[in-house]
Amino acid sequence: MAFALDGRIFFTEKETGDVRIIRDGRVLPEPFVHVVVEGSAERGLLGIALHPDFERDPWVYLYYSERGGASNRIIRVRAEAGEALEVDPIITLLPAVTGYHNGGTWRSGRTASCTP
Repeated sequence: MAFALDGRIFFTEKETGDVRIIRDGRVLPEPFVHVVVEGSAERGLLGIALHPDFERDPWVYLYYSERGGASNRIIRVRAEAGEALEVDPIITLLPAVTGYHNGGTWRSGRTASCTP
């Protein structure tokens, strides 16, 4: 979960790939954004954070395992008026751990692919 100063709570659904918002104590009917995830074992939509100055720079950062188990990714999504307007890939970590204990690391000798 990630808490915005305006009272909204952003939360992830690990296996569906949906990011949902709670506003005024109610879950909004439509997901904020959806990413296609591999939700088996300990993979899926695993992390969320808001930009430190979210009110002025409304980026939501997500960490997830791509469907097919090929890689873990970090992306950011711009939140304007409660809608996801822009998706920006940041880092692709190769390869995703298959099975359990998928903490976001990659195997020794591998590198991350970054998008500026």
